[in-house]
Amino acid sequence: MGQKSRSRAWDARSSGGTTEALNLEKRGFEWFTEVQASGYGTPAFLRVFDLTDVFREVDEEVRREQLLKLWRRYSKHVIAAALAIILIVVAIIGWQEWQEQRRVERANAYMAVGSLPPAQAIDAFGAMSGEDGYGILARLRRASLLAETGKKAEAIAAFESLASNSSLPDAYRNLALMLYAQHALGQANAGDVINRLEPLTAPDSPWRFSAMELTALAEIQAGDTKRARALFLTLADDPAAPAGVRGRAAEIAATLPQS
Repeated sequence: MGQKSRSRAWDARSSGGTTEALNLEKRGFEWFTEVQASGYGTPAFLRVFDLTDVFREVDEEVRREQLLKLWRRYSKHVIAAALAIILIVVAIIGWQEWQEQRRVERANAYMAVGSLPPAQAIDAFGAMSGEDGYGILARLRRASLLAETGKKAEAIAAFESLASNSSLPDAYRNLALMLYAQHALGQANAGDVINRLEPLTAPDSPWRFSAMELTALAEIQAGDTKRARALFLTLADDPAAPAGVRGRAAEIAATLPQS
């Protein structure tokens, strides 16, 4: 049956059904007829459709070439950035290992100096002085050894220097201040000792009980036994105070006049 015969057949059927549906079916049939006439299903037709694969391969090749060009342009920068990151990581690890090794060496040196006779240890601890933890401990230990060997004035000056050094952590400065006050009683001005200890007597200070005890002793030195007795009684009645501090405070308060 030819194409014209089929068209006439469709025209004849159009009178029996929905016109729109029949028209769509007719257009589909005509399209199929045209495709079939052009060689649909033949090797030539399939070769035409095989061209889509060729185009796809060409597109992929173009994309690969573009990526290679981008890599050639920026590969040096990428590699340099990666090397920089590796070098930074290696440097950080090396620095941490060096610091750890230095801490071990400083700890061993501190322990070794501690076993020396006092006269030699004073000089050795002085040579260890630094801003790290062991350096500060060496200076504190040196000041204590000065006091133990009878060099009271030098010890007081050493403790005062540490307590006044604002670059040191507060924990070390406060410890140095406590040791200064302990050795300065009877040597330095009592009023100065009391004033310097005042911040450490605050309720939130971990040093408050020892600082109050030293302040009370300084008050006795200054002649204010009433104030001293009041401080000792406060310490003796404070359940949070260490047992040793409470016992000493109660004993000393009992020896002081009530007015």
